[in-house]
Amino acid sequence: MAESDYKGESVQIYNVSNYYTYADLAAQAVIDMWKKIGVKGELIEVDSYAAIDRKKAGIRTWSNPLYYNDPMGVIERHWSPKGEVANQKEFLPTEEYIAQFETARYSANTGERVKALRWMLDYFRSETPFIYLYKPYESIAVRQGINYQIPFNLRAHTLGLRGGEISASAR
Repeated sequence: MAESDYKGESVQIYNVSNYYTYADLAAQAVIDMWKKIGVKGELIEVDSYAAIDRKKAGIRTWSNPLYYNDPMGVIERHWSPKGEVANQKEFLPTEEYIAQFETARYSANTGERVKALRWMLDYFRSETPFIYLYKPYESIAVRQGINYQIPFNLRAHTLGLRGGEISASAR
């Protein structure tokens, strides 16, 4: 900390209080860890993402769900050169990032895609536009006699209840 330009100001973490279970506790754990190294943190609870001044809020609780069963199912929605985060100017992709993204997204060559995805993951680690804290545990329970087959292409945070996925048996 002595080598940084940090002068003891409060670093705020914004959290939408009714969005993720225990996100406030995760943010508070981060603040407690910062305190141990001399960084002052503050948790700001808001009612919606619209209530966050995105130009002012450098840190916020957030998710990046897997929209389809491919590495790009995580990356494409938010980390596309034309996606939400880039459009808000919270993430400024370089020309090399854009080229690697295009290869990872559109190449039919698996080897090229893997190489591009590895480059992108290294980029994320070095540039840190986000920090992966944890994956919330999700479980599904059904009563006896209900058969539910979780679909292979299940989108995160949804239950597919289409024909062939759920059935009932006689008790």
